[in-house]
Amino acid sequence: MLDRWNAHDIDAYLEVYWKSPELLVVVNSEQFNGWQQLHDSYINGYPDRAAMGFIQAKRIQVKLLKSDLALALTWWSITFPASKKTVVGNTTADLQKFNDGWKIVAAHSSTG
Repeated sequence: MLDRWNAHDIDAYLEVYWKSPELLVVVNSEQFNGWQQLHDSYINGYPDRAAMGFIQAKRIQVKLLKSDLALALTWWSITFPASKKTVVGNTTADLQKFNDGWKIVAAHSSTG
């Protein structure tokens, strides 16, 4: 997932998300309902893919809750070379195992 972000490939990055209208993602205080809304937000938010910057995971913890359900906590930073700024944040994600693999079904990311 991080490699896909760093390659500035939004479609590949979003493959790990549940492609469903029931997907729930919150970034800071902005809520996205469904995969399509999340996808459109990324496509419109990064018309210049190079503006996505480069993400690096600082720490990742995964706890298997059931055989088909997991909780993932990730602390990360994104560096934006053009502005020389770095944003730090964390993400909490609920992952569910489907026939085609693990998918994020709900997530919350915050920066600061």
